[in-house]
Amino acid sequence: MKKNDNFKFTIPSINPKSYFMKNYIAYTILILGSFILTATIFISQISIYSLEDKKQSLDFTVNRAKEQTEILISSHFNNNDTLSKLYSVNMMQIAEEANSTLLVSDLDGNIEFYYDSNNPHIQKTAINKFIITQTLYNGSYSEVGDLSGYFNEMSYIHSTVVYDAKNNPSSIILISMPATSIVDLIFDLSQIFFIVLIIVLVLILAFSYFITSKITYPLKTISNASARFAKGDFSIRVPEDNNCIEIDNLSKSINNMARSLELSEKKRTTFIENVSHELKTPMTSIGGFVDGILDGTIPHDRQDYYLKIISEEVKRLSRLTVRMLKTSKIQSESFTISRAPFNYVECISRVIISFENKINDKNLEMDVALPDDITVFGDRDNIHQVLYNLTDNAIKFTKPNGCLKIELYEQDKEAVFSITNQSDDINHEKLIHIFDRFYKVDESRSEDTTGAGLGLYIVKKIINLHDRDIIVKSKGNFTTFCFSLPVYEIPKPTNQKPIKAQPLKPQKYK
Repeated sequence: MKKNDNFKFTIPSINPKSYFMKNYIAYTILILGSFILTATIFISQISIYSLEDKKQSLDFTVNRAKEQTEILISSHFNNNDTLSKLYSVNMMQIAEEANSTLLVSDLDGNIEFYYDSNNPHIQKTAINKFIITQTLYNGSYSEVGDLSGYFNEMSYIHSTVVYDAKNNPSSIILISMPATSIVDLIFDLSQIFFIVLIIVLVLILAFSYFITSKITYPLKTISNASARFAKGDFSIRVPEDNNCIEIDNLSKSINNMARSLELSEKKRTTFIENVSHELKTPMTSIGGFVDGILDGTIPHDRQDYYLKIISEEVKRLSRLTVRMLKTSKIQSESFTISRAPFNYVECISRVIISFENKINDKNLEMDVALPDDITVFGDRDNIHQVLYNLTDNAIKFTKPNGCLKIELYEQDKEAVFSITNQSDDINHEKLIHIFDRFYKVDESRSEDTTGAGLGLYIVKKIINLHDRDIIVKSKGNFTTFCFSLPVYEIPKPTNQKPIKAQPLKPQKYK
């Protein structure tokens, strides 16, 4: 299928309420959120890894300082200058090796020892009581911060409790290491990520814009086509090769609907033209003949002849009206049938007799093969209508001096009726639409093509209501219509005498 030239790819209009913008914004939020979440997880994992690494290093350092402090406490020589100096030297060496700040405070947070070669201006004030409490409660304390304002910069901080000989807390050892390296690392990573985010986001959003446009384009074409349908233009078609199964199925449904509406509109127009012609011609004739009789233009001895013509035209108008009413009932699903057994052969014979004049006028060769008697189960009046329409249609399209064959036979408990008329061959494309409402085969088939294309439509609907179908075939200038009805088997009377009911004996129950 070729794409319609009316549907060319265009940049979608920027409308916040459009499906394109909603879809595009959703893509944008999803992509942006995914990047931010990924960056957050990535940076947090680096921070956690770095913190754990520093925590292990600080834990090792603080334990060395703890051992030195516990040795000093357990020696009971706290006032010995030599031991105190040796303790200070060991603590400073530990701090130097760890390149960190080392503090020792009592349980009230008062500084007893401090050393930091990189920060000689450290504040010699008490440590926040909260830090002491947390360390005593948990046995240790860790954070990345400034120790509640104690330090001037962000630091890795780790503390532990020192116990005396009686296993009672005696002091707190706290070690701090600047966290500028990890902060700088996180800042550098954030900058790099932000730059990459902008570049990738621009590329992805541009690609997303293109993809979203391609996805929403078929929906826009369908919307435009629907607008054209609403204006009565059913010739438009939408592309069916959108590389999306759901949209392709929707496009096929839209195109099928358009073809159906186009055909229905064509049939409606044809029907109006046909009905207008069918009504105008007899009414004009009736009016002309009546006026001629009234004003004396038609002689008195010819009035009976023209009155018969008027009667035939009135009957034709009546038949047309009845067919239109029956079609309306069938479409509204209010049309029902009442099935009962009836003599099928008699019904067919009556229909053939009613067309005797038309058969003689065309000098048709009749070949009628009917059995003596077949009883079928169906709606007699509606089946009579079916037989009448089929016979009328066959006679109408049979050429003068042509052949008309009517046959009825029983097969597998079915009464099969077929009627064959000699006429021009009907091609397959027209044959598949022959039962459609308002459809009329090419008028070149016969000089007599009166009717509005409702007779065969009514025939098929009535047969379908009997749970059967009608078949039409055209080959070698012969057209055949064939359908069947169930044979009704009359139940045979039985010779058995009726059994009299015997009175029941009273029974005793225990």
